[in-house]
Amino acid sequence: MPERTPKQELEHYFDKKKDYHRDIIVDVPYSYFTDKFDKGNEICMRIRDIRQRDNWQNITAEEAEITSGGADEFYLHKAAIIADSINKNGLYTPVHAHWDWSAGQTRHPSNDKASVISGLIEMETVPVLWRDCRFHHDLFPDAEYTNWFKDFPVTEITSPEQYGELYGEQIYNSQIRFESQTMTYIWDNYPEIWGKLKPLYTCYNGVFDKVRGYEDAENCVYCAVFDRYHRLRMRGNQKKLGDILQPATEGIFFVTETIERFYPWEQIMVKRR
Repeated sequence: MPERTPKQELEHYFDKKKDYHRDIIVDVPYSYFTDKFDKGNEICMRIRDIRQRDNWQNITAEEAEITSGGADEFYLHKAAIIADSINKNGLYTPVHAHWDWSAGQTRHPSNDKASVISGLIEMETVPVLWRDCRFHHDLFPDAEYTNWFKDFPVTEITSPEQYGELYGEQIYNSQIRFESQTMTYIWDNYPEIWGKLKPLYTCYNGVFDKVRGYEDAENCVYCAVFDRYHRLRMRGNQKKLGDILQPATEGIFFVTETIERFYPWEQIMVKRR
């Protein structure tokens, strides 16, 4: 784990990144986001899966926090907290997304946030933080997501201070952690690397024949982040899943402080793809 503070790590990142890529925020129309980034099916799938377990209604947020981030109960409690946070305070940080050789793009570490936005909340535009790498344009000029943002408003992040502003006051406390590494480090040391760096291996491992040994790709830097904001709000929280998921005759309600969303049973029973 880096010994640098979050602010120091961002300064280190901007010292290393040079001009191998740009960090840009793209203002994406909601309809485009739900079509190209997240179709909003995750919540329905999680509801379907959790209802197959005994006594699911009594699982508290505190109990769910102890389980892994991949567990259904963790996801559903976190989704409720994220939705209320966005509705009350706005979207603090953009959705992080990355070029992916197979899927086109990967939301990381914002997959849960993306699925909540597309499945629970409607917004006029969704800000997406994208790493616009020079080697994408050199090696993969025709890939769908190399230049997907060209028709949308783009803001380039040019300083560690500007990057830090995306996280507000969290940049000064232990709720957040950054670690920046080159692609060479990630690709050479996988899987013995921090988990938040690992997706940047699988985003490219299918095109190693093109990117390995290519200077602009090897030297490109990624800044991984771990934000504990929503996880910490699950600790000591006695709200039960049965308070959030309320079955009715024709379907089920997803209820939070700011949301009452109804899902018909036929939507819940759709199979995972």
